[in-house]
Amino acid sequence: MKSIAITAVSALLAGACASADTSTTTTTLGTNYTVTITFDPSSAFSTLTAGTAISEANCLTLLSISSSSNPIGAGTGYSSSENNITLSGIYGTSATAGSSPLGSYISNVSWVYTCYVNGVSQESDTTLGNAASAIDWTDISTAALTMTYSYTSGSSTLGTTFYLSYVDSTSGDVYTYVGYAAGLRYSSHSGTAINVDTDYASLVSYSTETASVSEAIALNTAALVPEPATATLSLLALAGLAVRRRRA
Repeated sequence: MKSIAITAVSALLAGACASADTSTTTTTLGTNYTVTITFDPSSAFSTLTAGTAISEANCLTLLSISSSSNPIGAGTGYSSSENNITLSGIYGTSATAGSSPLGSYISNVSWVYTCYVNGVSQESDTTLGNAASAIDWTDISTAALTMTYSYTSGSSTLGTTFYLSYVDSTSGDVYTYVGYAAGLRYSSHSGTAINVDTDYASLVSYSTETASVSEAIALNTAALVPEPATATLSLLALAGLAVRRRRA
């Protein structure tokens, strides 16, 4: 039977911390799963503005999935030129088997980007890899991040997908930036625990199904939009996962 957990979104902690406080949820995710968190983008990206010296950059692993093989997850990262940050945003993380799931190295692997506004695909110059640089987070206190993973032996089209969403403070529109990392996949990866950096982020939900694009956007929107819309969207997204489970 599919495992689903929903937890209340707690207040996010602001400000940079010298070391991460980690919340670990031990669960059998397997080789197909979906995890949603919320996080404080202004604090998470605070040292990653364009022009900042890379010696002052503080990259975070916001979310990581433990595994008997390679832990994988999502964190803040950057590109640089002449020792200064040029672009920064959300990147995939990976580490060798047995290493700490949080504090893994940041790796931008085979990204393919898409932007959605209220669930409708758009053309956009903003990507997960430059979201911190391209988006004004001043009036955005909370962002949602959903990570999906799928692995099938012999398939080259499955892997890790990240969905970064926020609500525009002026229009109320929900913007979602999707990054598909085909290279972030391992034949022996099977999720055994969810690790969240609680200095910046909170676990919202998880499932042992791989959410579709529309389901992932609905999960993020449910995490960001106040009640009663939150409950409705969350139920719709989880119901969609359940329906696909029964049809399989």
